[in-house]
Amino acid sequence: MDVKNIQFVIYNLLGFIFLFLAYSQLKYQPFYSIQVNNYRFGVYLSLGSLSLYTLVIYILKKNSSQIVADVSIFFLFIIFFIGYYYNNYYFKKSVNRVYKRYTEKVIINNLRKNSSDEELDYNPEKMKKLNAYQSIERITEEKFVRNEIKVFKNYYECEFACRFIRNNRDIDAFNLMKKLFEEGINQFKHESDLYIIAWFYINSMRTFYKENNLLQKYDKELFNADYLISIALELKLGMRKKYLINLAENYMEMMKRENLQIDNSSNNNIEDTIKFEDLKHHAITLHIMGLKEIMKLFDKLKSSTNPKDVVKYGSCISKICKFQNSAYSQYRAILRQFPETKDILYNYIPFLIDVMSKEDEACRYSSSIPNRKNSERSSSKVSSNDIVTFNVKKVNSMSSNSISSVPFSEDYSIMSGLGKEIRKKLNYKNTMIKKFISPIKDCKFRMNISGLLFIIIFAIQTFVNITMFNFAEKKVTDLNYSIIITGSIMETAFHARMISSSIMTNDDENYKKYKSLLQRDSEIHNDIYINSVSKTMDNYIPQSFLIVPVGEYSYDTVELNPITDSYRKLIANLQFTFNREMLNEKENITDILYEPHFRYFIVNSKSYFDNYFGECLTASREDIEANFTFLYFLTIIFDIILSLLAVAIAYTTFVDFKKLTNKTFFNVLRTFRFISKDHMEEIINNYNKKIEILTKDNEIDKNAKEETMSFNKFKNIALILSFIIIFIFIVLIGVPVLDVSSKIQKTLALLNQSSDRHSILKGIQMYTYEVLNNDRSIFVLNEPIRIINNLIYKLEKNQKELKNGLYGGPTFEDYPSISKILKENGCYRIYSSDSCDSIIYNSDYGFSKELGTLPINELIMEYLYYVKNFISDVEDERYVKLPFTNKENIKILFDQELNDNFFKLQDSLMDNMIGAIQYIDQELINYCSDLIENKKTETLELMIIGIVTLIFIDLLVLNKIFEGKVKEMKALVSFVFLIPSSIVNKNDKYKRFLETSQFEDY
Repeated sequence: MDVKNIQFVIYNLLGFIFLFLAYSQLKYQPFYSIQVNNYRFGVYLSLGSLSLYTLVIYILKKNSSQIVADVSIFFLFIIFFIGYYYNNYYFKKSVNRVYKRYTEKVIINNLRKNSSDEELDYNPEKMKKLNAYQSIERITEEKFVRNEIKVFKNYYECEFACRFIRNNRDIDAFNLMKKLFEEGINQFKHESDLYIIAWFYINSMRTFYKENNLLQKYDKELFNADYLISIALELKLGMRKKYLINLAENYMEMMKRENLQIDNSSNNNIEDTIKFEDLKHHAITLHIMGLKEIMKLFDKLKSSTNPKDVVKYGSCISKICKFQNSAYSQYRAILRQFPETKDILYNYIPFLIDVMSKEDEACRYSSSIPNRKNSERSSSKVSSNDIVTFNVKKVNSMSSNSISSVPFSEDYSIMSGLGKEIRKKLNYKNTMIKKFISPIKDCKFRMNISGLLFIIIFAIQTFVNITMFNFAEKKVTDLNYSIIITGSIMETAFHARMISSSIMTNDDENYKKYKSLLQRDSEIHNDIYINSVSKTMDNYIPQSFLIVPVGEYSYDTVELNPITDSYRKLIANLQFTFNREMLNEKENITDILYEPHFRYFIVNSKSYFDNYFGECLTASREDIEANFTFLYFLTIIFDIILSLLAVAIAYTTFVDFKKLTNKTFFNVLRTFRFISKDHMEEIINNYNKKIEILTKDNEIDKNAKEETMSFNKFKNIALILSFIIIFIFIVLIGVPVLDVSSKIQKTLALLNQSSDRHSILKGIQMYTYEVLNNDRSIFVLNEPIRIINNLIYKLEKNQKELKNGLYGGPTFEDYPSISKILKENGCYRIYSSDSCDSIIYNSDYGFSKELGTLPINELIMEYLYYVKNFISDVEDERYVKLPFTNKENIKILFDQELNDNFFKLQDSLMDNMIGAIQYIDQELINYCSDLIENKKTETLELMIIGIVTLIFIDLLVLNKIFEGKVKEMKALVSFVFLIPSSIVNKNDKYKRFLETSQFEDY
C-alpha cells in the first residue's frame, strides 16, 4: 500500500471515528453540564467534518493550495459553533418533547379515571347490573385511545430529562423526577442502567435532604430506592454496571450503619446556632447600613433639591444598591441554610419593605411568621411603620406539579392573593423600571455591536496579514532562482566561449568537457530558471537590451523583447553551442569565430547580460517590497478603523452611557422637590426609629461601620485599563507587519548586493581569457583589459560596501547565522554537482587547502591579488599574445591558458568562492522565509489572545458595568417607592410621576 492510499484510509477512519463520537455524544449527553456536552459535540463534529473536508480536498487534488489550508481554520470554527448550538437545541428539544408527551399521558390517564369515577357516582345501578366495558352500546359507540404514548425514545432521555433536580431540589421536583423514572422503567424494563441511574438520583436527593435537616419532614419510604438495585441484579450486567452496583451496595451498608448509631445532635445544634448567629449578625449589619444610606439620601434631598446639589447624589444610589444586593443575598442564604428558623423573617420582611420596596415578596413571607407571645414586639417588627399596610393571609400553597418550585424562591403565581394597592404599586414600579432600563439596554446593545464589529475586523485584519505573508513567502522562495540567473548566464557564456575555442583548435578532450557542462547548463536553464522567470515576469519588457550579432558584423541588431522570449532565445543559442560538432574538412575557424550563436554569448557578456537579466532580481525584490508597502497601508487603515470603533465603544461607555444615567438620576431625584420638608422629616425620623429598633434588639452598635463592604472604587481604573489593553492590541496586531516589512526590505537589499558578486566573479574569470585572446573581431584594442579592471573595481567596491553598509543597507554582522562563513575556514556548496569532498588540492599551482578554504572575504581578496598580478604580467608581456585570426595562433593561446598556473588556480578558486556566495544568499533567503513564518504564527497568536481578551473585557468589564447600572436603576426605583402612601396621596405631582413615570418640565 502506497502513501496516498494510507492517507486516504486515515482520512476516512478519522472522519468516521469523530462522527461516531459526535453521534454518541448527541444521543447520550453523558455530562450533567449542558455547556460541556455542547463543547464536546462541537469538537467531535468539527474534527469529523474537518477530516471529511480534508478527504474531499485530497480527492479533488487541491491539498497543495494555501487558501484551502487557510479556509480550513475558519471552516473548523464555523462547524464547531454550529455543533455547539445544535447540541444545545437538540437537548432542549428532547427535554421539552419528553415533558410534553409525559403531560399528555398524565392527562389521558386522568380522563380515563375521571370517566370511570363519574359513571360510578351518577349511575350506580347500571354499574351494578352490567360492567361498563362489557356494554354493547359503549363497545360500538365510544372511542378510546388505542396506542400507548411512548414518552422516551431511549432510556438516556429519561436520565437527562431528570437533570433539573440538580438545580431544583424541592420535594415537588423530587416527586416529578420519581414519576419520570417510573415511566422510564415501565417503558424500558430490561435496561439495568436505568435502575442504577434512578437509584443514584434518589440517593443523591436523600443525601441532600439529610445534610440540610429536611429528611425528618417526610416519610423515609419516599426516599427508599434499594429495591431498584435488587431488580438490577437480576438483569444482564457488564463490568461497569457491576462496579456501580457494588458502589451502591456500599452506600446502602453505610446508611444502615449510620441508622444504627445514636446521633448526638446537641453538638451539631450548637455549631449551627453559632453559624446562624454569625450570618444573622452580618445580614442585619448590612440591613442597618442600607437604612442609614437611605436616611442619608432623604436628609440630603430635604436639605436641597437644587440641580447643582442633586447631581452629587448619584453616589448615594450606588451605595444603596450595593447594600440592598448584599443584604438581600445574605438573608436568602440564611433562609436556604436554616429553613426551619423562622425568627429571621422578623428582620427580613421589614428589610424587604423598608430597603428593597418589595411588598409583594414581604406579603408572601409574612404567612410563615410564627405567633409570639409578645405581640407588641411582633407588631414593631412586622409592620412597616405605616409606610404600607397589608393583611397577612394564608398563601395558597404552590402546585405540587411545579418543576421549578424551590423553597423561598420568587413565585409570582400568588399575585392574585395580594391586595389591590400592592398589585397596582408593583405594576407602576415595573413600568418605571422598564422605562429607565430600556435606554441602558439600547446603549449596551450599541456597545456590543461595536465590540462585535471590532472583533470581526480584528480577525479580518489578521486573515489579510496572513494571506499577504503567504504571498510574500512565496515570492521570497522564488528569489532562490532569481539571484543566480545572471551568474549562471555568465557561467554559460564562459562555457560557450571555451567550447568554441575547443572546436577551433580541434581539442576533443576539452570539447567533451565543456559540452557536458553546457548540457548541464541547458537543463538548469530550461527546467528551472525559465519557469521562475515565466511565473514572475512573463510579459515584462526590461529597460535595457541585448545585442544580436549577425554574421561577421557584431552589432547588427538590438533585441527589445519580453524577458521570457529573450530567455528562450538564450536557451536556443545554448542548445546550438553544445550540439555543434567539431570542424570538418570543408570548414575553417571563421565558421566558429563568426558564428552568431557563439558570438551572442561573448558579445553580451560585456555588461548586457547583467543589465538585462539582472532586472529579474530587481523586479522580484520590488514586487515583495510593494507587497509589504501595500500591507503597511492596509495595517494603517485597519488600525484607524479599529481605533474608531474603540473610541465609539469608549464614548458609549464613558460619555453617552454616563450622560444617560446621570440624566435619569437627576430627573428622578429632582421630583423629590414636590415632597415638603415636613414630610421628609417624618420619613427620616421613621427610618431613624427603625435603625434604633434593629440595633437595640440585635445588640449592634448604631455607629458601627461595615468594614468588608466595597463599592468598586477601582471600577473606573478597570475600565480605563481595559481600553488601554484594547489600544495595545490595536498597535500589537500591526507590529509584526511593520517589523517584518522593515527587516525583509533590509535583507533583500543585502541579498541583492551579495548576489552581484557571482556574476562579477564569473565575468572576471571569463575576461582573463579574453585579455590573452584579444579577439579583434569582437573587442577594440585593449577593451578586455578595461572591462576586467572595471569588474575588479566593482567587486572591490561591493566588498567594501558589504563590510561597512555604505550601499544603504545592513551588514553581515546583523546576521549571526552567516558569521561562521565570514570568520571561519571552510568549504560550502549548495547548487554545484560536485561536493567539497571531491576537491583535489594541488600545491604545484598554488591551490592549497589553506588557501581554498579561507573565509569568503579573505578568499576574494587573495583571488583579486592573483588577478592583478596576472594583469601586470600581461602588461609586462610575460604571456604570449598573438592575433586571434588563425587556427595555429588560437591553438597556442588556448594551450597557454589551459596549462598556465594562474588559470588553473583561478578555475579551482572560482568554485569555492561561488559556493560560499550561494550559501550566504541561501541563508539570507531562509532568514526571510523563517521571519515571515514566525510573524505569521505571531499574528495568529495575537489574534487568538486578542479575541479571547476582548471577549473577556466585553463580558466581565463592559457588560458588568451596564449590569451594575441596571441594578442601580432598580435601586433608584425602589427608593422612589419608599415614600409612604399617606404622603404620596398628598402630593399630586409626585403621585403622577409614580403612576406615569413621566418627569415634570422644569
